[in-house]
Amino acid sequence: MCAGRTSPLCEDVHQGKPVPLAHDARIKAAVIADPLSVFFTKDSFGNVRLPIQLWRSEQGGDGVTPDSVALVAESLPVKPDFHTVANARHFAFLPPCPDAVAAQMGDLCSDLQGFDRAEFHRQFNASVVEFFRHALRRE
Repeated sequence: MCAGRTSPLCEDVHQGKPVPLAHDARIKAAVIADPLSVFFTKDSFGNVRLPIQLWRSEQGGDGVTPDSVALVAESLPVKPDFHTVANARHFAFLPPCPDAVAAQMGDLCSDLQGFDRAEFHRQFNASVVEFFRHALRRE
C-alpha cells in the first residue's frame, strides 16, 4: 500500500485525486485476485464491459480486506465470476514458495493452518484457464 511511500501515484491517492486508468482494447477478459481497491472509485469501472473473474481471500491482508474486494465486485457494471477462497490470506495467490524463499519471506509464504497453497493453486489455475476458455470463446 502507499502508507509511508512517496511517489506521484501514492501522493495522488493520499490527496483523493482519481488515478487515471488506461484502456487497452486488446484485453478481452480479466482475472483479478485480491485487488487493492484504494486506487478505484465506482466511476473507475464505468466503461468496464469485459468478462471478469474476481477472487478474494477470506482473511485479506496487506491493505486488502474481504469487504473492499466485495465493493469492487458490486461496483463493476458487469457481474463478475466471483470467488472467495476459504481460510486464505492475501498472499495465498502467490505460488508456493521454495524452502529457501519461505525461510526469508515468512509473511509472503506462510498460510493459515489447514490451507494448502499448492492444492489451492492447482484448483485456481484450472479455474482461471476454464474462465478464459469460456470468456474468449465468445469473441
